[in-house]
Amino acid sequence: DPAEQEVLIDEQLHSPEGLAVDWVHKHIYWTDSGNKTISVATVDGSRRRTLFSQDLSEPRAISVDPLRGFMYWSDWGYQAKIEKSGLNGVDRQTLVSDNIEWPNGITLDLLNQRLYWVDSKLHQLSSIDFNGGNRKMLISSTDFLSHPFGIAVFEDKVFWTDLENEAIFSANRLNGLEISILAENLNNPHDIVIFHELKQPRAADACELSAQPNGGCEYLCLPAPQTSSHSPKYTCACPDTMWLGPDMKRCYRGVYFTEVSDLGTKTHTASAGWACTPLTVIALLCMSGYLIWRNWKRKNTKSMNFDNPVYRKTTEEEDEDELHIGRTAQVGHVYPAVSIPCWERQVV
Repeated sequence: DPAEQEVLIDEQLHSPEGLAVDWVHKHIYWTDSGNKTISVATVDGSRRRTLFSQDLSEPRAISVDPLRGFMYWSDWGYQAKIEKSGLNGVDRQTLVSDNIEWPNGITLDLLNQRLYWVDSKLHQLSSIDFNGGNRKMLISSTDFLSHPFGIAVFEDKVFWTDLENEAIFSANRLNGLEISILAENLNNPHDIVIFHELKQPRAADACELSAQPNGGCEYLCLPAPQTSSHSPKYTCACPDTMWLGPDMKRCYRGVYFTEVSDLGTKTHTASAGWACTPLTVIALLCMSGYLIWRNWKRKNTKSMNFDNPVYRKTTEEEDEDELHIGRTAQVGHVYPAVSIPCWERQVV
């Protein structure tokens, strides 16, 4: 019903192409080929974060596995590939990078743990397991796969759309046989999605099962990939302009640095309202004491400086036994600047 359509996100978008819904944790994931990013947001669009903005050329299709905490996407750019990562953006890895050109659509068989994709340049339909192994090419045909785009799998069938044939096809997902046309004379059939309780099985939301609301996260609570029995169930995330604090739950605007150098003390701030810890004050007092002691030491030091082509000797005190020899006019060792971080608290 068009009357029930609602705009969720309309900012910082360029060319959104692939979209997937995490029905367990109530998040949406999408690819943007214009921004060359992969992002996540709550289903109401109120909270979002960019997960990937590097090593993406033409990201297109995306699918999620909330049961195991992973997402998968295709990239049909110069170096075409299929990749996967945790739903929180960690543990990124490439599954397919050879014999692949235009992977337009991908889909997941959660029950049998296999990924299927169509390649519109090679005119192929293939599959791999969730770790990238056991690769199989099921169909290779310029007739039935003239320009495949969307793909879905359910029970023993695999379905795909074809832009050039303007049709929807199906075949046996195990051997690629029994190809048939389900619908034809369509107008640009791009994607195909199947809704069924077997396709979207129920599972526990770890963020909601936590003792604290939203897993204790101030902003986003994202499921973590389940690679072992010791894997965390979720991690917290902040908006793109903020970072997680030391507690890994609350979000902060930036970092404050106090820089101590030979020329004195400089303070750099990104915004107002900074609060430093007592440890910072103690560190500054220690550093100030050291600088005072070193300056006193300099006044009681003989120095000999060699600057080519003329060598000079300067004597400041006759009673000191220390001698410093250097190739420049600066005396002693140059100590690097010391940066001491503090956090700025900001409610999001």
